[in-house]
Amino acid sequence: MGNAKQTAPEVAVAERFWAKQDQPRCEKSASDCPGGQAEKEATAKQAVHTFREVRQPIERDDDETRQLLRLSQLEGRDPLQDAVAGRLALDRLDAVADGDVDTNKARWADELRRELRERFNDIAPTKFEVPR
Repeated sequence: MGNAKQTAPEVAVAERFWAKQDQPRCEKSASDCPGGQAEKEATAKQAVHTFREVRQPIERDDDETRQLLRLSQLEGRDPLQDAVAGRLALDRLDAVADGDVDTNKARWADELRRELRERFNDIAPTKFEVPR
């Protein structure tokens, strides 16, 4: 897949891709068969490219985030469980803020959602800089 170093999510995408592929069945060499190694590599490269273009999170300064992670681990918390619980909470806030018929509840959810986003952006600001 080239000499470029892949990130962990990119490796996971490529591994899932390779796990789903069947072995080629034809008289030619394996790499020249339809669905052979060369075609698989090209498709895997495209999957990684698509992942980079579409699914990569915004690059952030994660120094303070890493400090919070270490502190949480010292407190005996599981970062994966915290991440899943946070994702579920944010999804629920989105649902309430964007679709609840109770306007007070929707307003509260939207304000909490904004407050959490602002706090997150304070802890892990983006590295994006406007060119001058």
